[in-house]
Amino acid sequence: MMAEASVVCSIGCVRGNNEDNFCFLGDYLLPNEVNDGAHIVHVTSDACQLYAILDGVGGADSGECASGMAAKALNVCQSQIFADPEKEIEKFADRVSRQIYQEGIRLKARNMGTTMAILCLKNSWILAANVGDSRVYRFRNGQLELLTKDHSYVYQLYLANKLTLEQARKHRMNNVITRYLGMDPEKMPSPFAYELSSDVRSGDRFMLCSDGVSDLLSHEELQKIMGRPHTADQTAMELVSLSLELGGKDNTTCIVLDVKDNEETVR
Repeated sequence: MMAEASVVCSIGCVRGNNEDNFCFLGDYLLPNEVNDGAHIVHVTSDACQLYAILDGVGGADSGECASGMAAKALNVCQSQIFADPEKEIEKFADRVSRQIYQEGIRLKARNMGTTMAILCLKNSWILAANVGDSRVYRFRNGQLELLTKDHSYVYQLYLANKLTLEQARKHRMNNVITRYLGMDPEKMPSPFAYELSSDVRSGDRFMLCSDGVSDLLSHEELQKIMGRPHTADQTAMELVSLSLELGGKDNTTCIVLDVKDNEETVR
């Protein structure tokens, strides 16, 4: 399989600092780069690939520090995660959450934390995982599917059939998350990360995003954009651009990757 992938990260139109970060085939934002954002494109046929979105929480409480710590740690731990993704992502989430919690105490920023959404590709198999409300989607055969489950107040209402996804997106408490990297270890549930494994097919398109995208675009709008016959890079740029046009109230980051047969890419 060949993957054509793009990440676009923007500070948005309202926030004074960027608390988003990512892990993109080894690339991530350093502290002096975060506010400038990023636009990176990769094409790879590596058997193992790791993509992640990190969205800092806590506002003034150093959210960018938490997301940067997690992005750097993911980059360092990639080979370990590839060895056994289902086991190692859970261990990673637990370990890094505790490290961020301790760093928050040191910085006197007790609400410091970050969400995490991960897509790990290993040969013809994927593992999607998350902590918090950053998301992983798959577009296949004309349909967009959410592969992760938000750890949030409104998503719990959705699971209880008290809200639709669209109602949850527009709810006044849609920014209240119930789980994140950096929370008090005594309150961490087990398992900590939500995980879903599945097959990979040529033609699959995946998208990871922070809530700066998913809060502003409905599922139908995302499906429409993901279904257009554009490149992964064009799609990522369109998703972020539209989010900014709609107000860009939050930092806005997404990764789009297209999976193809090597032969198809050569043709």
